[in-house]
This record gives sequence, C-alpha cells and structure tokens, in this order.
Amino acid sequence: MRWLLAHAVPIRNAQGKVYRIAGVALDITESRGAQVALSESAERYRKLTDVTFDAVVISQDGILKEMNAGYAEMFGYNVEELLGRPITDLVAEESREEVERRHRKNIDGTYEVLGRRKDGKQLFLEVTGRTYEIGGRPARITALRDVTERRTLENQFRQAQKMEAVGRLAGGIAHDFNNLLTVIMSYTDMLSEGFAAKDPRADDLNEIRKAAVTASSLTRQLLAFSRQQVIEPRIVNLNDVVATSEKMLQRLIGEDVELATTLTDEPVAVLIDPGQLEQVIMNLVVNARDAMPRGGKLTIETARVTMDAEYARDHWPAAPGRFAMLAVTDTGTGMN
Repeated sequence: MRWLLAHAVPIRNAQGKVYRIAGVALDITESRGAQVALSESAERYRKLTDVTFDAVVISQDGILKEMNAGYAEMFGYNVEELLGRPITDLVAEESREEVERRHRKNIDGTYEVLGRRKDGKQLFLEVTGRTYEIGGRPARITALRDVTERRTLENQFRQAQKMEAVGRLAGGIAHDFNNLLTVIMSYTDMLSEGFAAKDPRADDLNEIRKAAVTASSLTRQLLAFSRQQVIEPRIVNLNDVVATSEKMLQRLIGEDVELATTLTDEPVAVLIDPGQLEQVIMNLVVNARDAMPRGGKLTIETARVTMDAEYARDHWPAAPGRFAMLAVTDTGTGMN
C-alpha cells in the first residue's frame, strides 16, 4: 500500500464532451509517514506537559508563547487569555524586578516568587527556569510549582514554636509568682492571728490577703495558658468563670474591640476544670480578635438550653438533653 497525491483534469473535445482524464500522481508515502510521526510526537508532548503536576511555560522576550493547561489553571485563566501577554502580568509587584532580571540575563536556576492570580490572590511559587534556543532565538522554559500551602504550614509551625516558648515562659513565671504569693498569704494569716477582730490593722491585712488571692487567680490563668495546670474537674457556675475572665480578656483584645457579656440570670452549673474552660474562652477570644484587625464587637453569652432528638440528629455528635451553652460571637471576617 502506498499513499499518492493525485491531481486530475478532464480533457474535452470540440463539442465540449469529456473524452479522457489527464493527471499526475505523486508518491507521498514517506512524507505522510513523517507528518503522522510529527503529529504523534506533538500529541505526546502536549499530553506530557498537560498531565504534569507543575505548570510549564515557554516565553520569548518576556512574552508568553506556549504553556500547558496547568499553567493557565494555576493563575485562574484559560490558555487563550494568556498567550501573547507579558510574563510579568502574573507576577506580584514584590517579585517583578527579580523575574525581569533573570529573564533579561538568562539566569538559570530555582528561586521563589510571589505570583498573582486572576482573582488577585497571591501565590508562593517555586520557579525553575532554563534558557534554550528555539528557532534561532533564545527562549525561556519555566516550570512553576505552587508552594503556598507548604509556606503557610511552615509559618504556622514557626508560630506554634513561638507560642510554645511563650507558654513555657508564662508557666515558669506563674510557678515562681505563685510561690511568692504563698509566702505572702502565709505571713498575712500569721499576722492576723495577733490582732483583735476590731483592730483596724486586721482590715489592712485582710485587704492584702484579698489582693494575693486575686493575684493567685491570675497565676492560675497563666498556668492554663501554658497548659501546665493539673486537670481538676469540679462543679462550677459558667457565669462565674466568664465574669472572672472578663478583665484578662479585655487586656487580650485591646481597646479597639468592645467586649460585651450577656449572662443568664439562672445559675449554669457544669462539671469541668475551670482552667481548661478559661483556656477555651481565651482561644475563642484571641481568634475573634485576629478576625477584627480594625476593631469591632465581641459578645460572650451563657444560657441553659434543651436539645431535642431532631436537633441531635442534625448536629452529630450532639445528644438530646439539657446543656449549658457558651456562645462567642464577633463582627470580624470569616465565620460568625
């Protein structure tokens, strides 16, 4: 079997009737085979670049010439929208100078840049660029990998390490301070025994002891923050825990955030370690503060609620029954 390219024309007589066909035939078997091979090679290249986990792009003179689908998807475009655009259109302002320098001087290697998606979101990108010659002109082939999630996790890990160090410091200070308070209260009690009940100096000692007890509550909160407190569940009134935490919470959120508490009039008894409950409240309040960088309102509410079987079914793993409710609401970004 051979592939032929045939061209034929009709030959007419004096009356205009076709009486024969004249033509030429060219054997194109080899050239057609080369064309098929080239088409298959291009198809393999396209599939290879499109299924890669990285984004791949070819640019010349800083203009996007060809790319795989992953490159367009990474930045929120389709391929047709990007062809012919300057490569710096997809680079954040902070990284533009570095990208232009590497393209201008044909510097090969791997580096990190800040990319910019179509929706304006920034991406941390690990970029590897190489310069080759295509069609007699230098061309830049670049592979990009989105490392935004990795960078975010690294930052969270570093922040966790800082918080752990702060927690250890707070725990050490709280232990030392608690020892000093124990001495103060002990000597106060011994001095009080030497005065009559109506002696005005006894009232002064009583005020000293009250101040020491209040300070002891602060050390308990510091120990709760550093997670060095021994867990001791006991029956406590939820309203009392919120009320005693209010001053410290106000210091945590700063002056730009208004703190409001709405506590139920009836006692709300719960079996829990007070320090752990304070830790829960503190974590929620700190998260709320971070969601309100320009200020706002933070509301803490308590109530006694009854959850029926229908509610429990729709909110697994809740169980039907009577419960104490603690609600923390802010006016910041994110969830309410």
